[in-house]
Amino acid sequence: MDNQPQEVVNPEVSKDVKTKSTEATENVLSPNVPYHRFSELTENYRELEEKFDGLVKEQESVRQKKLQEEGKFQELLVEKDKAIEKLSQDNKDKSEYQGLRRDMLLSELSEDDKQTFGNLPLIQLELLVSRFSKEQVKNVPDVPGAIADGEMPKDWVSMPASERRKNWDRVLQTYMRK
Repeated sequence: MDNQPQEVVNPEVSKDVKTKSTEATENVLSPNVPYHRFSELTENYRELEEKFDGLVKEQESVRQKKLQEEGKFQELLVEKDKAIEKLSQDNKDKSEYQGLRRDMLLSELSEDDKQTFGNLPLIQLELLVSRFSKEQVKNVPDVPGAIADGEMPKDWVSMPASERRKNWDRVLQTYMRK
């Protein structure tokens, strides 16, 4: 072996100390907005929206008066006809939807109930049908091992072993629901 001195090279180790960056957190808004601020902004938005709608209507009426003064009644008539056509189509679509919705809701009622409640307004009919359907809904699936109709007897401890074994799933289900 050589007895020559070897140079030992110590690489410079830089200590990279990572600090928490505040740049990202300074610009991020808190996801929790105080309710009073939310209410204030919502109210301001609604006020501005009302003012904007008022300005649009005012501008439209000024434009119509200008057209009337210039004698361009034909253009006004065409615009009014387009507006009437659009509104009548919307009305037709809405009445068609309401008719279909009414038929669908009435199909969920018995014949006696259809005659009794058939002429209610649509909103009241929807509420009525939802109340009736809540009372009639049973959430028992049609699969093997599902809970059968009827409640589990409270005194399952004194039940014979064969019957307890047969109804064990129901016993467990009663305790899982609590």
